[in-house]
Amino acid sequence: MKRKLKNSLLLTAGIVFMSSAALPVLNLPIQHAQAASSTAVASPYKNISIGNQLSVKLVDSNLIPNENGNVASFTISFNNDGARDVQFIDYWARLRSNSGSQYTLTLLDADKKKSKIASKSSQTYTFYAQVGSKETLSNLNLQIIKFDFSTAGYERSLAKFTFPQGFTGTVKSGGFKAIPINNSFVNTRPDSLSLNKTLTGYKAKVKFLLRNASKVTIPLPTYDYYIQSSEGNMYKLTPTTKLDNFMLEPGVLKEVALSADLPALSNTTAFRLVVTQNVASKDGDKINIPVGSYVIPNKQVVENTTTNTKASYSNDFGTYDAELTNLQRLPWLSSDNVVAQVVIRNKGNSYLPLPAYLGKFILDNNVNVDAKEVQNTADVGLAPGAQTIVYLYGTIPYNYALNDINITLNQKDETEEVQLLSFNQKGTAFKLPTIPVGSAYESKDNGREVAVSIDSIRTYTGASSDYVAAYVNVTNAQQRNAELNAWTGYFKTSDGVFRPAKLLKGKGNVTPGHKEQIVLYADLPKNTNTKDMQLIIGEGVNEKGYATTEEGLLGYVNAVAFQVPGEVSASNQFQNLKVGPYTLNFSSLVTHLDVNEVKFGINVDIARDNTVDVFSPRKITMKIEDIGTGKAIISEDVEIENPQATRSWKQGFNTDLITKDLGSTMVGTNYMLSIYETIDGKTKLLASKSITWNPFTNWADPNAVNS
Repeated sequence: MKRKLKNSLLLTAGIVFMSSAALPVLNLPIQHAQAASSTAVASPYKNISIGNQLSVKLVDSNLIPNENGNVASFTISFNNDGARDVQFIDYWARLRSNSGSQYTLTLLDADKKKSKIASKSSQTYTFYAQVGSKETLSNLNLQIIKFDFSTAGYERSLAKFTFPQGFTGTVKSGGFKAIPINNSFVNTRPDSLSLNKTLTGYKAKVKFLLRNASKVTIPLPTYDYYIQSSEGNMYKLTPTTKLDNFMLEPGVLKEVALSADLPALSNTTAFRLVVTQNVASKDGDKINIPVGSYVIPNKQVVENTTTNTKASYSNDFGTYDAELTNLQRLPWLSSDNVVAQVVIRNKGNSYLPLPAYLGKFILDNNVNVDAKEVQNTADVGLAPGAQTIVYLYGTIPYNYALNDINITLNQKDETEEVQLLSFNQKGTAFKLPTIPVGSAYESKDNGREVAVSIDSIRTYTGASSDYVAAYVNVTNAQQRNAELNAWTGYFKTSDGVFRPAKLLKGKGNVTPGHKEQIVLYADLPKNTNTKDMQLIIGEGVNEKGYATTEEGLLGYVNAVAFQVPGEVSASNQFQNLKVGPYTLNFSSLVTHLDVNEVKFGINVDIARDNTVDVFSPRKITMKIEDIGTGKAIISEDVEIENPQATRSWKQGFNTDLITKDLGSTMVGTNYMLSIYETIDGKTKLLASKSITWNPFTNWADPNAVNS
């Protein structure tokens, strides 16, 4: 090695520079910078004696492009081992190309104040020069001269530094570099690079580590930071770490976070971090001189891939693992909503905050659809090993023939939307779980654990159309009282037609293990075939997230399709009649016809299912109708447990008397006594029996018949 090095020397005291060696450095070293430099970069940078116990050493060299070509910088250390101070004004540096071109070197303003090298000490001086656009370090040589008016040209060359072919001064991946700051040295290296796809390219994030190797605290100078692509293009990095009064304490590892917006690059490999310092040139303009150049390790790129259901992203807090667990296409108004269910997991050892996400669907690589995000309000962060569910939903035409879909999970970073991860799926990937008759759907999302089941199906008859209604029980499976979300959706008939469901929902909290009973009903044309009908429902969402009422709904998520049970036929008895959470048992129904009025006496016992905490008010209609004409001689609405109603019955035993002035009404002999449940004027027959006017017959008696 000594023989090869000696043969490569140019002129006396010439030194050949080698590029930095790659080191598996986990933490920046704390040792003194001189030892750090020789150890870290395996450099032949040696002190060169230039006489009078004075030596020089080339500490650093860099070259970067700018608008006028390239800028080269060189840092030289002067070491004075003598007993007297040395005046720096007697020394200078010259820069030439190997072809003979000479470039003017300028000394940093801060170094101009260093007028002498004190005895038994050292000083560093940084020179820079504007050079040609095609110049490289290996085509340049640097001389140290002393002004000597006794020699020709009035200067004497003391040392000459040259660089081997291909030398760039860039620190290899994993290595570090000692930067001179205020006559101290700071060991530096980039820690990592992440590239996240944006709508127009990439968001680059770089971590830059620094450790002060001296024994005094020094401020971090005002540097500019750039990320350089493999093509040599430079993009400005913006510090996201607050750098005001940023101090570098001895031995303390500090981190500067940087970010930049990059275009859609064809090559996302071999990035470099370039650190520069902005200084005033001799003509008063500003010029960026290089401080350091580094190959950035640990690149992570978020790219679109083939069909996938798993992805992850990392930020300053840690790594978030994501899985696309369901993709649904649901009818909504005159369109369809695409709903993506994404599970976010924390597989790390530290708590992770949960940001507000944004989303986008890209259909068939061409059509962009903005997606709204719905997140569990119960999740404020992710503990190690925990997970949360995020829904993204967006609207597309109901007749759009979808072949491929890309789902992106994004986050707003300062002023731009940054893509964190993405999933690609085929248009056939939509899944809607089917719940068989008699079964319940258990939703286990954190903070919204419920069991949903259909209690019964009923048809309500109207003049021109009918209602189909589903009584749905939603059981609170949480450990706390909760106001449950609004479940909404559509009825789908066997011919593929979707009928929007209206919602009847009460208000209030449901205790653990108890139920809320809601009613979902839809308007159907007369004679609609309800065989093989399905009820498609999910949790309603609005602008604020999950909804607890029907107001302002924008769609629904977490949907399932219930197979609808058969409808119970009307009874000819007046016991065990179900009306919502109530059971009605009539013990006495007596009709009496006077000359001018009809009297209808009623005794009924009402029991309520006390496991149903929340429900909407229920209304029944008592009718006595002429069998021949269909006209009602009595039609009276009764609400259950509604004190504000005109006629209301309570839980427990009720006795009531309904009277009707006949006036000029002609009264026949054969009538039908009927009890209906009513929704929006349409009625569902619960029980009926043919009767006559007989004050001694109790038509509630199962054995009473019209003979």
